[in-house]
Amino acid sequence: MRRFACLLAFVMFGWGLGLAAPPATAEQMTWKISSSYDYRVQLEFYSQDRNAVWPGGGKAYPLNDSKVHTFTLNCQRGEKICYGGWPTGGGQTYWGVGANNKHRCKTCCAICGLDNPVKTLTD
Repeated sequence: MRRFACLLAFVMFGWGLGLAAPPATAEQMTWKISSSYDYRVQLEFYSQDRNAVWPGGGKAYPLNDSKVHTFTLNCQRGEKICYGGWPTGGGQTYWGVGANNKHRCKTCCAICGLDNPVKTLTD
């Protein structure tokens, strides 16, 4: 019983000193993405560290032209976020991790709080 009381006191004292894990810090990151693909494209962003998707709710961002589109995401500092793109209406073509984060990629991810990537989706 004494060991338990000592352990409990240490844990509670440690938390009081701020030794517990710090909470995640809210950050923002900005992606700039354009598409030179001949057809309309849909785009989502996927956290690789937690269950988060932007825009979320079963929706996707439309890329209906070749202009640069800016996407500002609220995220957690240090969180790895990857983009996924696909032609509107589906098909075999995809960019980054594709629809529903199904694929892997080498250069489609960035770190929240550190990176503000610029990408162009091409044929």
